Amino acid sequence: MNGLFLCGVVKRVEQVMYGANHASRPGQPVPGMFKIVVGVGPNYAFEQHASFNRMDLATHEESVVSRVVGDGSGLVGRLVYIRIGVRGNKQGFANLEALNVYVIDQDAVA
Repeated sequence: MNGLFLCGVVKRVEQVMYGANHASRPGQPVPGMFKIVVGVGPNYAFEQHASFNRMDLATHEESVVSRVVGDGSGLVGRLVYIRIGVRGNKQGFANLEALNVYVIDQDAVA
């Protein structure tokens, strides 16, 4: 598998919200956009997140990531690899986009 990966333990799945400075919808949910939050580093103490759309914008079907993640409750506490795309935003920060999610069997790691 080629690319960049984010590896960690799933903490939660959240709706993406518009920023406080958004012109028309500050603090409101972005339709169809979610983020998977994973704990990384020692004891999985640091949080990173990768966003994803519920719908594949090219095919108008449920996205690959959405099918794996579901509502997120089945993944909380599970070890995952997330294949990511990195994109810059207007403020100069990097946004991580989840391209695929691979759930790792804990027994395979031990």
